[in-house]
Amino acid sequence: MPKITGLGAGAAPANTDVLVLVSNTAGTANTQKVTVNTFFSDVTANAKFANAEVTIANVETLYARSGHLQGVDIGTSTQAVGTFTNLTSLANTDLQGGLTIGHEEITSNGAISTYVPLTILKGDSGVVAATLANSANMGQLKIITAYHTTAATSLAVASTLGAGETYTFQTNGETIMLIWTGDHWALISKSGNPTGSNLAGTMDVT
Repeated sequence: MPKITGLGAGAAPANTDVLVLVSNTAGTANTQKVTVNTFFSDVTANAKFANAEVTIANVETLYARSGHLQGVDIGTSTQAVGTFTNLTSLANTDLQGGLTIGHEEITSNGAISTYVPLTILKGDSGVVAATLANSANMGQLKIITAYHTTAATSLAVASTLGAGETYTFQTNGETIMLIWTGDHWALISKSGNPTGSNLAGTMDVT
């Protein structure tokens, strides 16, 4: 029987692969086996992932004390280092190395996501009359950008805090940012694309 140190290295461990585990180290030590999936299903110790591609799904809270997340992708895509889907809370965490948020592209009428951070409206091939429903998450941020406004491009917000429920984008690049306050969407910012005659932006708010 070879020693563990003499075994070959596993390059791509699967969920069903087995690890050697020594339990009850404070008493009578017991050598056991555990699958990779089981081992990582209930880890309570502090962990550090450096230069690794990590996918974490269905996270309710990600809390870091004096920690750093580098190159983190929060949202629906899986293209960057560290992807968190269905992330409810990111608290006391220092993001270093850039933050990439998930996005969606809308080319026709209908509802946009309440949790995907960035929505891009593309009214180039037809009318885009988008709608935004209430969010389930306090503090949810939404950024809506008009990439094309060749055809009529608008967003109707179900519940708003303050003036305006429908935003009609007039120029490519016009953007709004909203935050969910628990019972209403509040407008954080509204920007126009300062090109040509649209120096101040011409977005209609009704």
